[in-house]
Amino acid sequence: MTPVLKIEVDVFSGRPNPVLELGGGEARHLQHLLEQKRQPLNDFEAADQLGFRGFIIRLEGTGREAYRVNGAIVQIDGKAFLDPNSDTQNFILSILPKDTRAMLVPLLNIH
Repeated sequence: MTPVLKIEVDVFSGRPNPVLELGGGEARHLQHLLEQKRQPLNDFEAADQLGFRGFIIRLEGTGREAYRVNGAIVQIDGKAFLDPNSDTQNFILSILPKDTRAMLVPLLNIH
């Protein structure tokens, strides 16, 4: 059975973040990217910052954060791993609605 994933764009403070629900082939592809074997980052500490803080990915029905993706960092259960080409974030950006992606362009310095 194909999982249903919810992707929250963690960007706002004081108002709801955009959320995208993903199923089918896109959900399978994202799950495959998230489960890639990666180099662990032992000394990684997430920055407590305003603005874009990454994408939070939840499995439908769990309500808990399963993954967090921000650039070349993929966090799983509080542990950080290197995604050297930012493949996971790039895939997420490619499937976002145009208005959400446009909002992130200046924050991520992308085209």
